[in-house]
Amino acid sequence: MDELKSKVAEHYLSLAHAKAEGTSNAIIIWTISLVYIWFFGIERIHTDYRDLNNLVNEKVVINQKISEKRDSLRARYGILKGLDEALIEQKVYYDNAYNEVSNDLGNALVTKKNEIEAAKKEINFKIPPDIDVPVDPQYAPLAWSLLLLGFLVYVGASRARILNLCAKTLRIYRHDLSYKPEHFSDFISMPFWIAPLPTKDSKVFADDLCHALGWQRQKMKTTVYVLIGIFVFFVLQLRVMYINFEVADQFTNDVRHVFLVLNLSILGWLIYYFIHWFRQLVVPDHYANEPSPNSLRRRDILRMSAFSLSFGLLYPVVKVSEIVFKPRVPRFRKHIPSFTSRLAPGYYFNNLSSTIHYVNSDQKIRSIVCINQDNLQPESVASISALTSFKTVSNKRVHLATSSQVLETTALELVSSGKPLDAIILLRASVFHDLFLKSRNSQDKPVAFQHKVTQKPGYRIYDLLAGLSVRFEPDRRNLKVLLRILRDSRNVAQFETRYSKWNNEKSIWFQKWKDKNKKIKWSSTLV
Repeated sequence: MDELKSKVAEHYLSLAHAKAEGTSNAIIIWTISLVYIWFFGIERIHTDYRDLNNLVNEKVVINQKISEKRDSLRARYGILKGLDEALIEQKVYYDNAYNEVSNDLGNALVTKKNEIEAAKKEINFKIPPDIDVPVDPQYAPLAWSLLLLGFLVYVGASRARILNLCAKTLRIYRHDLSYKPEHFSDFISMPFWIAPLPTKDSKVFADDLCHALGWQRQKMKTTVYVLIGIFVFFVLQLRVMYINFEVADQFTNDVRHVFLVLNLSILGWLIYYFIHWFRQLVVPDHYANEPSPNSLRRRDILRMSAFSLSFGLLYPVVKVSEIVFKPRVPRFRKHIPSFTSRLAPGYYFNNLSSTIHYVNSDQKIRSIVCINQDNLQPESVASISALTSFKTVSNKRVHLATSSQVLETTALELVSSGKPLDAIILLRASVFHDLFLKSRNSQDKPVAFQHKVTQKPGYRIYDLLAGLSVRFEPDRRNLKVLLRILRDSRNVAQFETRYSKWNNEKSIWFQKWKDKNKKIKWSSTLV
């Protein structure tokens, strides 16, 4: 009986040596292959996609130039096409200049598009000596990461199997054959990569397993070797993940987001795997009909899944937090400086700066610290309404810091006094005033508007003009003008939501403004 048990122990030991040798050879082959594919394949794909991204950026620059040229034409020739039939000659000039821009930069844009398409066709996944790997280059970095995962799972399973075979051998010698520890000291030879050894005793003591392997003085050294190997693989995965992020720029937004979440999940799984590798193990001396003391339990699987998923969700969480926690830039500061004036409420023109200021009911001029009131001349609301239109551009301008608020206030006062059409005319002039001042290229503006201004539209004057046109104009003439402005201007994307509800007579917004029985609710934009 003892002889049979001894043969079983020897068989376990031979299986352990065979498994260790086979896995060691596999580790060498896989490591060389992964490094080879990364260096000669993945890095070359990264270079190709980086060049492609550079071409795409050049294309974006050309598109920006075209957009800027067209915006400058809109500013120079009245901003828009087709608002007034009296401007047919001006439209002709605009159309000719527009075509010149299209022909000038359009050819460069077509050439760049052709270069991008050619560059895409040249990208492939090849490794020396001219081996064509049947994987889409866009997914090559992800495929490499999955290969690494499979390799690590295989190594982990082999490690568990080797430790189990060694521990079962010692269990037979120690308990069934009553061998003493000194009888089997340093009689098992195993590779360093199975480190660290189990630290918790079972039927076989952890120290007995360490003595059998002859690692009494090498436990720390073997653990350091394993740490170095893990660090190398982790750095390689970080590099490949970085390449994954750059390649993901070629995907559509939805696919790109899924791609990046998947890559981050893989990274989370790797971190958990490496942590799990160094956990404290019980000596796995169980037979096939006994439960393993180190088997993955449901709790471990859930913990690993949650850890991996938490890394994957880092990307959407960061993106959402950028939106939620983005510091809000108010249209006006809470504590706005003001100048107390001796003048009566109303508009006043400063002949030195060609700026129109507004004295409110508190006899204060907002956003002004000091001003010489002797240079201020009274200005009528009618002159403000004729300040800027599609046909004419005055050298005067309303003070930018408060233009939206004061023009809104004046328009609402006109509505309250029974002059809604005058309010609409004023707001229409305000819209053109806003468009002229916020053209993209200041050098193409009229002389009075050649200064640095914000690019953000004054949304509220557009909103108020649209609402008053629906309520007080049967033909909604100015709403139609406003819709054409947004359709043809560069601000169409910024007004996408507004455009859809203004252009839909069944929208809640439209029905609210159409009902004359409802009171106009409009809060001030300036504190």
